Formats: sequence, C-alpha cells, structure tokens
Amino acid sequence: MKKTVIFLICICIFLVGCNSNKKDLDTTSSEISELSDSLIIPKITSDSLNPYKVTTNTNKHLLSLCFDGLFSVNSSFKATNAIAESYTVDNNKFIITLKSDAVFSDNSPVTAADVVFSYNLAKAQDSPYLQRFNYITSAIAKNSKVEITFISSALSNLNLLDIPIIKSGTQNEAIPIGCGKYTFSQNDDGNYILNANSSYYGTKSYINQIKIVEVPDYDTMFHSFNSGQITACYADLLNVSKSYLGTINLNTFTTNNMFFLSFNMYNPIFANAKVRQAISMSINRQKIASETLLSYAVPVWHPFNPSYFELSGTDIPSDIYSLQTALVTLDETELVLNGETRCQPLNLLVNSNNSYKLNCAKRIKEDLSGIGIPVNVIALTGQDYDLSLSSLNFDLFLGEVRLPANMDISIFSSPQINVFGWDNTVFQNIQSSLNSSEYSYDTAVTVFFENSPFIPICFKKAALAATKSLTDDVNPSDSSIFYSIENAKLE
Repeated sequence: MKKTVIFLICICIFLVGCNSNKKDLDTTSSEISELSDSLIIPKITSDSLNPYKVTTNTNKHLLSLCFDGLFSVNSSFKATNAIAESYTVDNNKFIITLKSDAVFSDNSPVTAADVVFSYNLAKAQDSPYLQRFNYITSAIAKNSKVEITFISSALSNLNLLDIPIIKSGTQNEAIPIGCGKYTFSQNDDGNYILNANSSYYGTKSYINQIKIVEVPDYDTMFHSFNSGQITACYADLLNVSKSYLGTINLNTFTTNNMFFLSFNMYNPIFANAKVRQAISMSINRQKIASETLLSYAVPVWHPFNPSYFELSGTDIPSDIYSLQTALVTLDETELVLNGETRCQPLNLLVNSNNSYKLNCAKRIKEDLSGIGIPVNVIALTGQDYDLSLSSLNFDLFLGEVRLPANMDISIFSSPQINVFGWDNTVFQNIQSSLNSSEYSYDTAVTVFFENSPFIPICFKKAALAATKSLTDDVNPSDSSIFYSIENAKLE
C-alpha cells in the first residue's frame, strides 16, 4: 500500500489547463474542506445490499464493513483471521475453528451452520462468489468447526474464504444480519447510515458512524466526491475521464487485474519459444508502468502478482528488459534480420475504448521495432473488436484478465481465457508443482519464461480516495478498500 497526496487535481492533470482553472479549483477545494468533517461513503442505489447479489465494486466494498468472512485478505494477498480462530490442514481438507466470541449484530452466536448456510447461498448462479466454488468442493459443519474441502491442498486457498457470512434465515431480508464492524440503520430522513457494531468480536473502530450517500452511477459518485458530498470512495486510477479535485489522499494498492500481451499461437512465427522470449525481453515494462500508465500499475514479466507475499524473499528479478539479449536471442531463430525488419508487420489487436491500453499497445509497437519486428496497432471497439477477437484475426492481442484470489494460474488453461492456442499443460504443471511444493516460485517463473506462452505486462493499481479528514491508517486491499479501518480516525 502506498499513500499518494494529490493537491488540486490528479490522474488527468495533463488534460487540464492549470492557469485557466485555478480559481474554480481553489473554490472547490475550500468547499470540500468545509464538508469533510465526517466519513461519507457512496452506495449505488440500484445495486443490492445483499452480499451474494451485489454487482458493483462500490457496494461490495461498502458491504465489507458489515459482513465478515472466515478470513480477510490484506494488500499482500495474505489471508488473516477474521471469524476463524485457527485452522488445520489434512490433505485437501481445511478444518477451521470459529472464534467463540464471534456474534452477529443481534448478539446471536456465529455458528458453523451459519458458515455452511452462507456458502450455499454464495454458490448461486448470480453470486459474485460463484467462481470460488471451482476450487471449493464442499463445506460441512462439525460442531464448532467447519470442514472445507478444496481441489488442492494449496494454502493460498485460504484467500477464497473471505466470503461474507450472514445469519441463517436472513437471506431474504433487504439487508441480511452480519457480524462485521458496522451495522446498517436509517436516520430520521430515511437515509442509510452505518453505526459501529457494539457486539463486534474484534478491535472496535474509532469512527463510530459512517454516513452513506446514494448515487445512481459511477459518474455521479465521482462528481459527489469532488463536491464534498462523499469523502471516501473506490478509485479506478486508470479511468481516463476522471480527475480528482481538492487535497486528497490516494491510498493505493495492487489489484489482481493483469494487462497481458498474447500471441496468436496459430501463427507459425510464434512456434519457436525463443521468438516469444525475445519479444518479452524487448518490452520496457518499467516505462509502460511509470509513463504510459502514470505509475498506476506495477510492471511484471511473469504471471504472479508482484505484491503477493509469497514472492517476498525470492530471487526473482524485478525485470528482464534487455534489448541486447533480445536481439541475440532472435538471431538464434529463423527470424533473421533482412534490412531493418525480420518479418512482415504483425497486427496487434487492442480495444480502443480504453486509451491507456491503446497507448500501451503503441508503446509495445515502439519496443518491438527495436528488435526489427514491425507492428500495426489495430484499435477496434464494439462488434468489430469482438469479431476480430473471436475469429483470431490478429497476430498479437493486448488484453486484461483478473486472477482468482488464490493466485491460481491454471485458469489460463480454461477455454474462457485460452482462445489463443496456448499449451495448457504449461499452466497446469506449474500450478500443480507449486501446490505440491515441488516448485518454488523462483523455479515457477523460470519455467514460465522458458515457455513464454504469453507476456505479462503489469498489474493495475486502484485506491481508496479520501479527503484529508480520514487518517491514512486504513490499508486498503483488493478484497476491501476499508481493510483495517478500525485503526483510522477523523482529523
């Protein structure tokens, strides 16, 4: 987590003429300072307050204040105990003991039966947690313990267990009963507010009440933040149409969303792994992350999130960029230099809806020209983009994928993702070897690079955007932007 202080305007400062807007910005900053004496967060009006039916990031993070899971996941993608007191592992079975003092907001105890009840709800087709049950095969209540069986014994499966727990039988209420740090109530005007849960089993929060402002959509939420009606919200830092006004803090964290460059493996030019390796080494990811993406991304050359705690202490290089090594590697292949180029121009497909991705594609084009590989950037949108992607009418593809919470890279072998002709055994073998501890992460990235089925570029950052009234003791994570809010105060 990194705290960034932004004065007057951030993200799109280069799009705004400073002199012509200075007066308006100063006025807005003053207005915000007068309104920032409370923590005020947004709620999307049309979205549910049921944790198994929520569809927006905004409401998902709001609900994380009111519904705890067995575990929480921090910004290093490490599971920390919430309702769970302890656990033991027996092959693929994780036996979890619940905290004896964990109670719901109505003071009834949280039981193993409540956990199983909640997990059964989380398996519904419209649940945001449905995909987790590709890994969770069963959940059984055994007295005060829950026995959860996974498809593997990987400890990273604990990251899947931040699924919100509700009280059995309350699923049809407008707001089910949870056991989180805060509880919902309504003020005299009928507006929702959050009050600190007096029955909470964990550390009590300094902030006793959080106000909620309902907004119809993300654009309105953003405007409300800039006008001071909202003082804390989720910030999608790579949304090019947005800019933040006033003196604010951006508490950034790494998401599990990866930008990647894929080869169309049905093109014989990519049959040689050395060609793929050379292309990977020729891309200046540091420059892409720091310049093209305004430092709102973390560069990476392997498929593992660089913020993942399991990578700390490894000997994995932070970068493999080397134009000289890329040239030497290419010279060992059939792509010999013929004048200034080695092949016919390659078509790189990218969605033109996102200017950041488009600019990434243009930067990759420049980098590949340095090793004699010409590239045409094909920027499409809508049906034209979908048709080109589905018909594999490209040589290279710049896309985005979200990794599961347990960091399982075997998802790249799924037919929903692998439409490119990758060798599925690469991902499956690496992941199974990690799960069995046959591979260290150092070995895993080496094996990945040797095969280079695709080229990771970076992982996106997001942030908790907050006015100065909220201290920076919150350590937001991809799981909850309000992670450790119990440590925060209002200044």
